[in-house]
Amino acid sequence: MKLRILVFTILLQIAYWGSLAAQIWEWENQLQTDPTNKELLLKLGKAYHDLAGENEEKEAIKKAEVYLSKLLEIEPGNAPAIVYYGSVLTMKAREAFLPWDKMKYMKQGFAQMDSAVALDPDEPEVRLIRAINSTSVPKMFNRLKMALSDFLYIEELEKEKLAEMTNKFWLPYYFYFGLALEKDEQLQPARKKFAKVIELDSNCELANKARGQLEKMK
Repeated sequence: MKLRILVFTILLQIAYWGSLAAQIWEWENQLQTDPTNKELLLKLGKAYHDLAGENEEKEAIKKAEVYLSKLLEIEPGNAPAIVYYGSVLTMKAREAFLPWDKMKYMKQGFAQMDSAVALDPDEPEVRLIRAINSTSVPKMFNRLKMALSDFLYIEELEKEKLAEMTNKFWLPYYFYFGLALEKDEQLQPARKKFAKVIELDSNCELANKARGQLEKMK
């Protein structure tokens, strides 16, 4: 049974990253004829950010940084671009060899993400990216309480704003909220968040990860 789930998860990942690669190729072709298109720059920055986060690809980190930096040159106050750029900097810390470089990139990344939230505190995606990042970094950085605060803040946003969000938003929201609660030793609320992931889409990759977390928590 576990082998079947693993194989299914791998097939889902291949399908997802294959479709994302095709989308990236299309966006990069469009960008060649419109190199200052802010929407395309943000889409590409996000796409490479996601590739770097899931697959730990150094080249994806570099490309995400390039596209987001270019967008921020054009529009310095773009909060989504700032928060993704900050998250990319923490990925650079992961890849850095020297300890002081790791710390430098982490501090810079946190500062960027915090400034993005200060700039647009009611933007769900901005809150979510900081919350996911804050959940994922080691506890020594003392970002867990901030992550929990961001997840809870999202719940309090206007219903009209949240109605625009699809499962692409809600699946990682509930999964990483569950992880943050688990790290904070709030096990029963964590189980509810993982169960919500499975309820929303029982066949997705995050649902399989949620099942794994629930199994581990037994």
